[in-house]
Amino acid sequence: TPELAVPTREVHDLLAALNAREDLLVHIISGRDAHFLSDHFAKYNRVVLIAEHERRVAGRFQVWRPGSEEDSGSEDWRAVVRSVMQRVCQGCPGSVIEEKASGIVWHFRAVSEEADAEAEASALAAKLKEVVATEGCCRGARVTHHSKTVEVSRRSGTKGDVVRRICESRAATGSPL
Repeated sequence: TPELAVPTREVHDLLAALNAREDLLVHIISGRDAHFLSDHFAKYNRVVLIAEHERRVAGRFQVWRPGSEEDSGSEDWRAVVRSVMQRVCQGCPGSVIEEKASGIVWHFRAVSEEADAEAEASALAAKLKEVVATEGCCRGARVTHHSKTVEVSRRSGTKGDVVRRICESRAATGSPL
């Protein structure tokens, strides 16, 4: 489950070493929420934390916003997507659904039959793409099939967009990354 995916001792050792370097500015850009990032990484005072694809910020979190937000308006799309995901989740023991500010994610990392879970994920992604294309309330949603997850979100930016803006901003000021 997502709650069990936490940084290892090795990750903390690496971040401590990077945090000590004054010639670097390290960014952690995560789909996890601000609470999770704060719990696990707040002690690294020189590391910039960007949570939930820019959706939630707290304390010293930095925000890099996409040009437009497609998340405004009705939340009806969540009910439609959740219903489709729940049917798959019921037939795939070990899978879970996670609600995020920017979307809904079906996780299948803990499913024992990996090949079956991958087939279910591919079928789910195809079904969700069909639903997004045909249900008016789902307009603007994006379906992505990642490693062990299928996500539907209504965010217009990606982690890659955030990295690009960070690099452009740092380059414009002549600052190293």
